[in-house]
Amino acid sequence: MPQHRLVSAPTVRPPPQGSALDLAVSLARGLHEAGAPAWRVERAVDQLGERLGVPFTCFAVPTGLQLSDGDRVRLLRCASGEVDLTAQHALERTVHAPAPRASLRHTLRALARRPPLTASQTVLGNTAVAVGAAILFGGGEGTVLAAGLAGMLTGLLVHAGTVLGEGLGRLVPLFAPFGGALIAGQLSRFMPVDAVMAAISGIVVLLPGLSLTIGVGEVAAGHLSAGAARLTGAGVMLLLLGLGTAAGAGLAPAVGAGGGPSLPLLVPVGFLLTVAALGLVFRARRAQLPWVGVGVALAWLLPLVLVELGTVQVSFLTAALLGLAGNLLTRRHRMPAQVLTVPGILMLVPGGSSLRAVGALLRHDLRGVEVLADSLATSGALVTGLLVAGLALPPVLNRREGLAAALPGG
Repeated sequence: MPQHRLVSAPTVRPPPQGSALDLAVSLARGLHEAGAPAWRVERAVDQLGERLGVPFTCFAVPTGLQLSDGDRVRLLRCASGEVDLTAQHALERTVHAPAPRASLRHTLRALARRPPLTASQTVLGNTAVAVGAAILFGGGEGTVLAAGLAGMLTGLLVHAGTVLGEGLGRLVPLFAPFGGALIAGQLSRFMPVDAVMAAISGIVVLLPGLSLTIGVGEVAAGHLSAGAARLTGAGVMLLLLGLGTAAGAGLAPAVGAGGGPSLPLLVPVGFLLTVAALGLVFRARRAQLPWVGVGVALAWLLPLVLVELGTVQVSFLTAALLGLAGNLLTRRHRMPAQVLTVPGILMLVPGGSSLRAVGALLRHDLRGVEVLADSLATSGALVTGLLVAGLALPPVLNRREGLAAALPGG
């Protein structure tokens, strides 16, 4: 399950020289490791089969793939990777190329040669997105400083996890929020800090809100196994983040309830930092960054404008507008809609409120149940908004794409 943090590029294998089934396996694995949802992996394999005249069957879940050409079956155990917009777009374009075999092999070779993110990129990227999020969320000077330090710690831990092995990487969701809450609590002794906002901003790239939304979308599209697996993984991630945050806040309780006045003059800086950092997180191309900015701007501004509506209604309308804008981008510029929709949905998803709900439940506060229910309702509203947008303005003219093209990441 992808957790949208700054890590190395997905491990794209060099292309095989064998049968058409080997080619389909390479395409499915490449998309899977680039963070594509289940329906997009299966759709791309079906389209490749139509181009090659082979009746492929593909079944994708977050932890593996099953492919068949009618005679043979391949089973692969591979985890879904981080969202990589460049890799997804490049791989999907090969399916429609005049020579899909040669185009796919060339693309896989090019992706395999891409260097991973360096340690400095990982740390600076996590720090930038934490600072940008804290500014956009209305944090004061102390809150922004604490968020930046927490984001820097998160980046260091993420890089250490990628270098030192998978075992340590699995502990990052526990240690990163623990350190962020500890930093925020200690800093609140010297200056006004909103400890909750600072801690959440420091781990915003770890929050599984997008996975929650994609999981709900997969269930809505009939991919019950993939959706259930993704939702379960998101729940485990939330539990680890909640435990880490509660432990850090318990060792260093925040002093004071206020976080100081917001920094409206720094909002443009926070916006640019957020866009640049999310572009790095999703490995977007430079030409795609303006559209990433459009998605972030829509997701940030509309809730401020529609203050009189409830959270669920605002989430539905914002997601619908993001979906329409993304699908229009696909029609006009042949650019994947997720370049605009994924960063926007990441700013909308109820990852922060879900984390607060888990923290409340760990403190035996039953109000956490209500907050958690509201978070799930918000995820459902986001999926519904994207579905409505996809049905009102399909991203492609091929009607056989069906419901899946309207869903998150489609």
